[in-house]
Amino acid sequence: MQKIIFVFAIALTASFASADIGKNIEEINKAVKNAGNQPEKCTTCYVAAAGIASDNTGSLMRSCVENICSKKEFSLAETLNKIYDGTTKPNTTYDNEIQPIINAMAKEDANDKVTRGKTYEEWLKNPPDLKKPGAIRVFNMFTVLNSFSKFQFKAENGKAVIDVSKSRSAFPDISDEEFNKRVQIGGKVLSALMDKAITETDPARVQLVYGSGFKARVDSVIGSFTDKQKQIEADPELNFLTKLQSFKEMASGEKIKQQFENTEQINPDAISNLNQANAVLNLFVAISKDPDFKKMLDSAPIDMKKAIATLGTQKILKDREQQQQGVLTGQTALSAKCRTAFETAQQVLPSQKDLDLFKTKVDGLKNNFLDKTKSLMCESASKNYQSQVSSWSANFPLTKEQYLANMKASLNRGLSEAKKWKQQYEEIDKSPDKDTIYAIGVATLKADYNAVTSSSDDVCDNLMTNIVPDATSYFSNSFVTGPMTIKHKDAGGICYHEMGHKLFHFMKYQNNCGDKSQFDKIRACLLSLHTELSTEELLLETSKKAFGGDTLYESEDWADLISGLVEDKASNFACLFAQKLKDEDYKQLSLKNSDSSDSHSTDLFRLLHLNFLKTGKTPAQCDQALSARGEKANFKNCLQPQ
Repeated sequence: MQKIIFVFAIALTASFASADIGKNIEEINKAVKNAGNQPEKCTTCYVAAAGIASDNTGSLMRSCVENICSKKEFSLAETLNKIYDGTTKPNTTYDNEIQPIINAMAKEDANDKVTRGKTYEEWLKNPPDLKKPGAIRVFNMFTVLNSFSKFQFKAENGKAVIDVSKSRSAFPDISDEEFNKRVQIGGKVLSALMDKAITETDPARVQLVYGSGFKARVDSVIGSFTDKQKQIEADPELNFLTKLQSFKEMASGEKIKQQFENTEQINPDAISNLNQANAVLNLFVAISKDPDFKKMLDSAPIDMKKAIATLGTQKILKDREQQQQGVLTGQTALSAKCRTAFETAQQVLPSQKDLDLFKTKVDGLKNNFLDKTKSLMCESASKNYQSQVSSWSANFPLTKEQYLANMKASLNRGLSEAKKWKQQYEEIDKSPDKDTIYAIGVATLKADYNAVTSSSDDVCDNLMTNIVPDATSYFSNSFVTGPMTIKHKDAGGICYHEMGHKLFHFMKYQNNCGDKSQFDKIRACLLSLHTELSTEELLLETSKKAFGGDTLYESEDWADLISGLVEDKASNFACLFAQKLKDEDYKQLSLKNSDSSDSHSTDLFRLLHLNFLKTGKTPAQCDQALSARGEKANFKNCLQPQ
C-alpha cells in the first residue's frame, strides 16, 4: 500500500511509518483470502486416511498422474518453481528500468526514517498521556490492528471471521477478557476493511465484472469519499485527523483519480490504493458512528510511558535507523517482492505479439465449441444458442509490455510522493494536535516496516500477477482467458471450461425446449460420479436438487464435462493443476475435497474425469493409487445415455 493513502493514516504520518497500516491491511487481505480454505478434519474419511499410508511416498499417485500428463512444463507447480526457486535471474530491463527507481525510493525512505525517527525519539523521552476520547479509541484500534497477523481466520456464512479457538494461543500474555475484547474489536475492524469497493484487481477480471462501467464505478467510489470525510469532520472527538493536509488529499481522491487517468490499461496498484483509501475512511466512520464499536474502544487515558515500554517502541525505532545505513551509504536496495512480481510477469504474461496472435484464434475456438455442442440443443433453441455463442468475447490479461508500464508508473508515483514527506511532517510538528498524533503513532509502529524496500514492496504487493484468472460470468457475454491459456496449447480446455459455464446457464434458464429431462439426467449423473462423498453428504446434495438448487460441484463438473467433449483428445487441462514437483506433493492428491465450500472437484478428480471422457477408462496406475487411499473411481460419460 502506498504511503500517500495512509499518511494521515492516521497516525501513520505521526509514527513516521506511514505504510504500517498498509502492511496490516495487506496481512488481513492475505489471511482472509485463505479463510475457509484450510484442510478440515474429515469425519467420514477414516478408510482413505488409513489407506494413504500404503502410498506413503506418493510414488503411486505420481505414476498415475504421469501416465496421463506427458508434458512436465505444463504444470502450475513447475511454473511457480521457476519463479520462486531462490535464484536471482539477470534481467537487463529490471536492472536498468526498475532497480534505479527502487534505489531512489529506498534512499528517500531511509533519510525519512532516520531523520524523523530521531525527532520521534526525542518526543518519546517525556510523552504526555493520551487523554482525548477520540484519540484513545484510535490508539486502541491500532493496537488491535497491529496484532492482526497473530489471528487466524475461518469462513462462516460466506464471510471471513476470526477463529477464536485457534487464535487464543497467540496471545499468551493477556487475560481471556482482554483477548475476547480484541476479538470483538477485530471483528469490527475486519468488517470495515474487507468491504472492497472494487471486488477484483486482476485487469481481465475487472473487465469481466465491470465492463464499460468500470470508470463510472471508480468515480462513484471516489465520490463517496466526500460524505465519509464530512461524517468524520462532524465528530468533535475524531476530527483532529481531518485537519491534516494528507487526510484532505486522500479524502478528495484526486491523486487516486490521476493514477487511473495516467495509464492506458487497468493498473491493479491503482485499484488496491482505491480500496485501501475507502477502507480507511470506512474504518473511521465506523469508529465515529457505531456506538458498540466506540464502547469497545473506550478506555482510561493511555499512560504513554507505559505503552511505549510495552510495545517496544524505542527498540523498533533504533532497529529501523540501523537498517537504513546500508542504503544511505550507497548499497543497492534489493526488493525480493518486486523482483518476484517482475519475474512472474515475465514468466507467464504474453508479449503483445503473442496476444495479438491468440486473438486471431478466438473465433475459431468459439466455432469449435459451437460445432461440438450444438447437438445438445433442440431445434427451437438452436438459433438462439448460435446467436449467444457468437456474442461471446474474451477478456485478456496484460501483456509483458503493459505490465512493465504499470510497474514503472506505480514505482515512480511512489518516489514522487516520498519526496514530499518532509512537508507533511513539518505540518504535523506545527499542529496543535502534535502530541495526540505522535501518541497514536506509538500504536501503529511495526517492525516489518523497518526494511529498506518497504515502500517499493508495498507497490509490488499490488502488482502480483494472477497466473490463472480464467473465469466467466452468467451476467456478461465475456469470459476471461488467462496467460496460461494463451501460452500453452494444452490449456485450451480451460477456455472451453469457461464457455461450458455459459452453456450450463443457457441450458438451465434460456433453453426454450419444453423437455429438460435429458439435462436433468446429466446433472444427476454428474453427482453420481462423486464416490468420495459420504451417505450424509450425498443426501445433502440430493436435497439441494429437490428444492431446485444446484449441487456443490454441479456447475464446475458440467463445465469440465463440456470441456472434455470439445477439447483436443490429446490434451488434458487438469494436468496444469495435478502435476507436482516431488512425491511428497503427490501424497496430498485425493478425490475428496478438504474445503467443504469449494465448488470445484479436486485436481485429481478433474484429471481423471477428463481423462475418462477422452479415453473411456481410468489408467490401472490410478486405480492402484486410489486403492492405496481407500478410494475408488466411478467415472462415466454423462453425455451418453446411461
